[in-house]
Amino acid sequence: MLQPDISLINNTLRYIGCSDGQADEQMLLAVRNALDTVLTKADFKYRYCKIANLADTPTFLEKEAYASLRPFLNEAALFAATLGLGCDRAIQAATKTDLSQAVVINAAANVFLEHLANEKLKALQPKGVLFCPGYSGSDIIDNKQILNYLDAQKLIGIYTTESGIMIPEKSLCGIVLNNYRFSCKNCLIQSKCDYIKKGTTCYNQ
Repeated sequence: MLQPDISLINNTLRYIGCSDGQADEQMLLAVRNALDTVLTKADFKYRYCKIANLADTPTFLEKEAYASLRPFLNEAALFAATLGLGCDRAIQAATKTDLSQAVVINAAANVFLEHLANEKLKALQPKGVLFCPGYSGSDIIDNKQILNYLDAQKLIGIYTTESGIMIPEKSLCGIVLNNYRFSCKNCLIQSKCDYIKKGTTCYNQ
């Protein structure tokens, strides 16, 4: 069986709101079991393409929510990744027998997907950061264009609903930007942002 490293364990604990020192043996066991499940069920796949290599520039980037990205688009790329349906099914199965463990498996899957995506992006575009639709007042419906340009449904099995929700659920997509720094300064919904009210941001969860 694959063994989760300590960073995955600690990040999963943080994801469910438990700091490293607060976790008792029962919680640590739950996290380890969840990560074991995720590492066993995950089938990581990704797509990556420089925007300069596309036939045309995606029209969603013309929206005001993406204005801060435009100076970085010359070297930008589109990216999508998924853990496949296995993790979704494991979470769904756990909800029928142990709801609390289902929550931990869900957290572990999110952490593992982010970990694998970050590792892949470090190799593909070392100076790049991933800006996902939904950040800074942008709309997740723009996921549809990104996935269409990457032919993600055919090549890695990511579908979208009409509203832009991705299936499998443990999937992500966005624009990779070199030397981009996230900021709330120019966000269209800054004045009514729930994240800011909670003392955090949409890009630092």
